[in-house]
Amino acid sequence: MSMPRGCCVIERKKGEWMIVVAQQEYDYDFLRGHNVYGPAVSEDEALALMTAHESNPGGFNKITRSQVRKEHLLLIDNGNHIGTSRSRCGPW
Repeated sequence: MSMPRGCCVIERKKGEWMIVVAQQEYDYDFLRGHNVYGPAVSEDEALALMTAHESNPGGFNKITRSQVRKEHLLLIDNGNHIGTSRSRCGPW
């Protein structure tokens, strides 16, 4: 089932792909929270990480290394990291 919301696959650096998915339906600007998956070695692996935890976001934007801006890096840094060593497991 698809739940329309923002989703970006970002090549943070060579061989390191991250995926950012909005938590709320119709949030295409990531203003109401977002989850981050990765790092992955390819775009396909990043998408597989996301689909293991999320419903279909209804499409995504692909952002390669040459297109990455500061705003993309902030999305990655400030998101709720799932399935990584940076996962948040509580208030500590």
